[in-house]
Amino acid sequence: MNRRPARARKPRISCNRRFGTLPAKQCPSGFMSRVPDVSHKGPRDQEVRRALLFSLGILPPEPCPAPGDTLDNGDSKEETLMIAVLQTLSLILTLVWWVFLIMIIMSWLISFNVINTRNEFVAAIWRTVNAVTEPILRPIRRIIPPMGGLDLSPIVVFVIIFFLQSFIGNDLPRLLQLY
Repeated sequence: MNRRPARARKPRISCNRRFGTLPAKQCPSGFMSRVPDVSHKGPRDQEVRRALLFSLGILPPEPCPAPGDTLDNGDSKEETLMIAVLQTLSLILTLVWWVFLIMIIMSWLISFNVINTRNEFVAAIWRTVNAVTEPILRPIRRIIPPMGGLDLSPIVVFVIIFFLQSFIGNDLPRLLQLY
């Protein structure tokens, strides 16, 4: 019998490079990974990749910068300012959402006589919550009046807040090319 000599096998451990595999010795990243290399893409993609690899336990956390170091992530001052404005708007919408939730819960508790508005503390909170929510609810109540004692205007406000938060968080940064 004529047997062929056994060929040396290449190591099976490999890293992916743009969805292709390279032998471990040629792996440019220095560690083995099954995640595609996105070094050809922007810094945001690399941040997402690093966060994913860190959450999976593949990469150690990055060291914290020294107290005098600046954090330069490639954003311009205008982009940083716009991101700060959008985050502030989102925070304000979240606070308004909580105030409306407090108003709804308090109105139920008052209508079922769980809390009494003759208590000064409860009356002060109720006046404050109404002072914040009534200017927003009044125009909606003109369009959608209460139906059979059921006021649907807070539900409309919740839908509007949800729409605005999703627009500010997802679509507006893409339209302004922030991400």
